[in-house]
Amino acid sequence: MIQHNIHHFPIKIYVEDTDAAGMVYYANYLKFAQRARTELFQDMGIDHACLLKDHQIMVLVKHCTINYCAPAHLGDKLVIESQVKTIMGASLTVQQTAWRETDKIAEMKVKLACVSVDGNIRRIPKFIIDILNKTSLQ
Repeated sequence: MIQHNIHHFPIKIYVEDTDAAGMVYYANYLKFAQRARTELFQDMGIDHACLLKDHQIMVLVKHCTINYCAPAHLGDKLVIESQVKTIMGASLTVQQTAWRETDKIAEMKVKLACVSVDGNIRRIPKFIIDILNKTSLQ
């Protein structure tokens, strides 16, 4: 769901997401962020499978930074907020934040690159830029 240019994606923490102490294993935040970005693009009308099949391109993570602010625990309900911040020729940046109610759990800045199926960098197609500008940027 996109509200005020921010996409909200709920996540419930299961045993498989945690370490022996019942806290979310640090690498799982990257999986949560990936799921949230996939849903963000789906909700905008951008389908990854369609991009691959019809346009022979993929949107891949080029760079990611993450700041862990507080631990999440087994049974917690989180919301991953995602917002497209910048669009360049062949890349875009998404800011993502994991929240447990009002507690900030993690902040992520993810740079995505548009890549052809043969691995070459490609400009983001105009139809995607139009969708991103219309739906997500302020």
